[in-house]
Amino acid sequence: MFVTLEEPPHLIKRNMLRFGMDLDAVIKEGKMSLVDLSPSKEVTPVTIGEYPSFDLSGLQAIIMNHIKKVNAKRVVLDTISIMAYKFRSRDILREEFFKLAASITRTGCTLILTSEIPTHHQGLGVFDIEAFLASGVIVLYNEKISETSRSRSIEVLKLRGSKHSSRIHSMRITDEGIRVWPGEISPGH
Repeated sequence: MFVTLEEPPHLIKRNMLRFGMDLDAVIKEGKMSLVDLSPSKEVTPVTIGEYPSFDLSGLQAIIMNHIKKVNAKRVVLDTISIMAYKFRSRDILREEFFKLAASITRTGCTLILTSEIPTHHQGLGVFDIEAFLASGVIVLYNEKISETSRSRSIEVLKLRGSKHSSRIHSMRITDEGIRVWPGEISPGH
């Protein structure tokens, strides 16, 4: 089950077609569910301030309903960063996010989170608890190495129950997907 909190589904489907994956066909076969909770779905802009009673129970209810409906085994939340940009109270949001993640994992689902890390940010996410909650943390880098070029690389920081490389490896995004060169160390590191 893929829950989009940012990008509209038609753009996700278009981008996946470029990699040879027809999401409409996968959804029709019942192998995937795409839940649209993107801002583009809002009819009118909603302004939410900092209220002591703020919670994610509405989001949780929608996600839990879809998990039961499609008998999901894996849930992807893309991207949780959007919550940090919409709401100012990090403490309340952090607590509510912890409850949301716990409710999803209690169903037996594997929870996969995507999060954008702002440039020069010291933590591993916008809430600074994502890495704590996750069983695995994979970081994708796109670093400027000169005035005219960038280097893409990948690092597995954590993968509970699994042996993995502790090095940062060069990678490329191609028409066939992501290619990693395990023997090649990223020039940016």
